[in-house]
Amino acid sequence: MADSPMDIDRIVYEVLARLGAAPRARSAPNETAASSTSGDAAAPESQGRLILAARVVTMKDIAGRLGGVQRLVVLPEAVVTPSVCDELRDRDVTLVRETCQGGNHVPAARLVLTVVGSKFDPAPLVDVLRKKPGEIESQRIDCSLGATDRAAEAVGSGNALAIVLCKFPAAVACLANRQQGVRAVAATDTSGTAAALASVGANVLVADPTKYGLVELRRIIEDFRDAGIRACPPVFRDRLG
Repeated sequence: MADSPMDIDRIVYEVLARLGAAPRARSAPNETAASSTSGDAAAPESQGRLILAARVVTMKDIAGRLGGVQRLVVLPEAVVTPSVCDELRDRDVTLVRETCQGGNHVPAARLVLTVVGSKFDPAPLVDVLRKKPGEIESQRIDCSLGATDRAAEAVGSGNALAIVLCKFPAAVACLANRQQGVRAVAATDTSGTAAALASVGANVLVADPTKYGLVELRRIIEDFRDAGIRACPPVFRDRLG
């Protein structure tokens, strides 16, 4: 029998807790103690927004709370489980990562998209991505090394995520990971990529655009962008920081 979304969320939560990325004091998602209404987990809904302050957002945190919600707001470092991402996408709810400073919300990270070579036209993709709020910078570079340099420069600014679209994503991801502060992941599919990105707190996504339709590529990129700038998991910080 296939695991339910709640079961998957619990497994994700427990693994993250063991890695030090989730607070142990809080119960696992399908235990009875601690719910998303606890003081450190949620803020009141207002103007179509549900604001959660949990470090790990699971199906239990959003169960019965998405009626009339257009935007789910979480902390920049929060881990959002794949089943939650799927539920938000099915309900057309936008995931937003924001922090609060003096009562003001800080905008989400900008997106720097680099295309290697000239065979792929990014214009239709960029047009679709711009339908959602957020700054997007698009450029074309002929050299993979130049593309990874640009990605490293973008994420090094502290307020951006980078995407590299190229023919050989595994090779380019390896090159990118030689750069200081870069945590690059090569895209596989929608769900697998989301899990891989979360596992290392990735700040660079590399994909072969010819292997996906526009809709799937958009979803992969939107999930990456919506997750925001994630901190490197403590267990990997000495090596990947």
